Amino acid sequence: KDTVSMKEQNEAYLNFKAQDTFTGYDNLVEETTILKAFDEGVVLTKTPFYAESGGQVADTGVIKTDNASYPVIDVQKMPNGQFLHYLEDHDLTDGDTVIAKVDEHKRELTMYHHSATHLLFGALREIVGDHVSQQGSQVSSDALRFDFNNYDPLDDETILAVEKRVNEKIKAAIPVKKEEVSLDEAKAMGAIAEFGEKYTDKVRVVNMDYTIDLCGGTHVDNTEDIGRLAIASIENKGSGIYRITAHVNDAIDNIRHQFDGFHKEMKKLMTKADNIVKEADANDIDVAFDFTINRSIEGSYQDVINKRLEFEHLQEQVRSLEKDVKEALKEQTFNQLDQYLDQAKNNTLVLKLDGIDKDALKPLADRLLENLPNGFVFLANVLDNKVTFIAKSDNDDYHSGKIAKAAAMICGGNGGGRPQMAQAGGRDTSKVDDALAHVRDLVQ
Repeated sequence: KDTVSMKEQNEAYLNFKAQDTFTGYDNLVEETTILKAFDEGVVLTKTPFYAESGGQVADTGVIKTDNASYPVIDVQKMPNGQFLHYLEDHDLTDGDTVIAKVDEHKRELTMYHHSATHLLFGALREIVGDHVSQQGSQVSSDALRFDFNNYDPLDDETILAVEKRVNEKIKAAIPVKKEEVSLDEAKAMGAIAEFGEKYTDKVRVVNMDYTIDLCGGTHVDNTEDIGRLAIASIENKGSGIYRITAHVNDAIDNIRHQFDGFHKEMKKLMTKADNIVKEADANDIDVAFDFTINRSIEGSYQDVINKRLEFEHLQEQVRSLEKDVKEALKEQTFNQLDQYLDQAKNNTLVLKLDGIDKDALKPLADRLLENLPNGFVFLANVLDNKVTFIAKSDNDDYHSGKIAKAAAMICGGNGGGRPQMAQAGGRDTSKVDDALAHVRDLVQ
């Protein structure tokens, strides 16, 4: 929309003073009339649709005439308090008779999450401490999100204790009393105000015995309607503010979606393990790896803890497998020690190797030199299209660093080190034989 029409629209909203009536606490279907039609949507004389406020998302549903049906995609409060029902496209006019119908399942789930939010806040105040106050919330049919302040992050034990207390209150089947009273009466009852809300003299109190709150949202008649609550995550928003996300009732299955990232990383690790096993098989090393991702959930924060532990267990298993195969490859390399030593001349050994694990090279050079008194060992190992040179010397005539550097430069690389020990590398593997010939000229 261009600026002019936005300005006109805002003026039209501001000038619209006729008041509508919200009937959605008691009704989800209402036969009513169009109080005012705007391009974006309509205001109804009476509406069962909840407009977004107090952290609760708007209802969705349909507005029907005798011959058409208009999906309600959002409901927002206008400047003078009326509920504007946003419609994608419509030809409704002032005075039309319509039937307004709220999506019942979505409303129910939103209601369960809202009532659970009040119990969650109560449990946080009881278990974490009275200093906990609400810093924001959002309630929908999929989840509840609750922001609160605290000095430190909550540990797993505390989160589980909070979740357990909420579920105890749900199971206790507490009747939920909703009444309109004066602000003074509400304060006398000990009702807690909702974050960021402004109150008139008449307020709505939602009383669950365990917690009494000022709230204009929609709520269950009995806590047992909520079913159960599962805390899905807790994150640090900074400045001592923490955010809990939780699911209730049928929405608990949503906890699975947050494991998608974990499962992706786990699959990467499992692919790595498969490749290690293939490498081991190619070298006649007998190892096995078997891991199945656990996809079942019990509907609790315990699932989050279990998934974290499962991920750590998989990481440990892959690390262990990698270590075992490396050790076995190293052992194989050392088993060929006599074959390698047979190629030594005058206690100097210049050796070309292929595909030896890089972590085995230095230990191999050590073992070879132990068998060559006052000797010199030079290894060239080709792996992943690169060559690594290791030089070790017990002989003052041979400077490991200088010899390794000379070889590396022939292969388009560099490196060097001390007289006794050096490592270097190069990228041009086609020149490895030339490099070794040069080293042999220097030492044999």
